[in-house]
Amino acid sequence: MTSRAERQEQRRTERKEALVLRLLEPVESLLREGRRWADLTVDEIIERADVPRSTFYYNFRVKDELLIAITKPAMQEIIDSAAGLYKLGPTASRAEFDEQVRRTVDVWTPHVSLIDALYEAGAVNPRAREQFKTGWSGAYQDAIDYIRAGQADGTIRPEIDPVNHAAWLTWMAERGISQLVEPAEPEQRDAVCAALADIIWSVLYGTSINSAN
Repeated sequence: MTSRAERQEQRRTERKEALVLRLLEPVESLLREGRRWADLTVDEIIERADVPRSTFYYNFRVKDELLIAITKPAMQEIIDSAAGLYKLGPTASRAEFDEQVRRTVDVWTPHVSLIDALYEAGAVNPRAREQFKTGWSGAYQDAIDYIRAGQADGTIRPEIDPVNHAAWLTWMAERGISQLVEPAEPEQRDAVCAALADIIWSVLYGTSINSAN
């Protein structure tokens, strides 16, 4: 049986998680408007989110604490979608693989400004820097595990290094989607996503995705 103190702490945690989700979209909307995280004020954030100042400061001592908190669900959403790339395997058709890459990119793109803000904050805030690295560790480990499993069953090139190749795939995608996909015009995104799919396929399987079923 849980104690009263434990129940109270659980309720406080649940309320904070709900607040984090409530603040996520307003912060992202401000960032998508071209605002830099360093220049945003707490007043702007709580006004956009319609959250009382007292509620904000009850849960977050400083603005960067909010940033660290709201990037967690955003990054988890991205990682969950990216995991689908490694579930298709080498038997996937070009259309199936392209579709999953595009699905991942479509999940990722709305969060680019937020992830870039975390990267920016990490230059001066060690906790933000650690959150940025830790946030991608799940995707990185998924890639390592997938490569090792594929090498064991003979579906992935045996000569590639699981750790280093997984690192390149993870960080290439992170920066590439930020720098190439997010600013691209809608009509250009198909070509950018197709290039990303071809790179991943070629790295893992050693053949062009155009030769897939």
